[in-house]
Amino acid sequence: MLDSSLDYIQAIPDHESLPEHGQSLSNVCRDVLNYVMPYSYGNRHPRFWGWMFGAGTLGGVLADMIASAMNANTGSSTHSPILVERTVIKWMRQLFGFTHENSGGLIVSGTSVATVLCMVVARQRPLTKVRQDGLVNKPRLITYASTETHISVVRALELLELGSKMILRVPTDENFRIKIDDLKTMIQND
Repeated sequence: MLDSSLDYIQAIPDHESLPEHGQSLSNVCRDVLNYVMPYSYGNRHPRFWGWMFGAGTLGGVLADMIASAMNANTGSSTHSPILVERTVIKWMRQLFGFTHENSGGLIVSGTSVATVLCMVVARQRPLTKVRQDGLVNKPRLITYASTETHISVVRALELLELGSKMILRVPTDENFRIKIDDLKTMIQND
């Protein structure tokens, strides 16, 4: 094991350097098939549930391929991807029984991006001009979160310069639900 580890470390300088010239698409695809895909995390198996996301699906591969092929600007107008997103949001609103007047949404790449967007919206309510004025001389905002809260919430607070020290962890019960009485006490004490 020691010899193998030393061989690995000594061979690092021999690894391929940045290419001086571009490669053909077929060469790049060959390298991806040989050197990238065999060494994934292993989360492609249908029974893999080690993280919050499961295995990739053929439908997901096709959807990514279609989205990349269209290369649509979804920032404005009524391009078909925007209409698809609006339709899916409408379906979700109906599924959860929300009204059109007080609900909407966006489809984002995952939980971490969704968490950042939620924190932006939460920050905007008490600090209405933060986009124009920044956070200088603004009151510090406290985030109350379960002791079970995902690290993405802490990272979102850091990214938005709200401070990871401003998250107060609320204890949970045996079913991992926030203890409401403890939350009320924490809010009153602040």
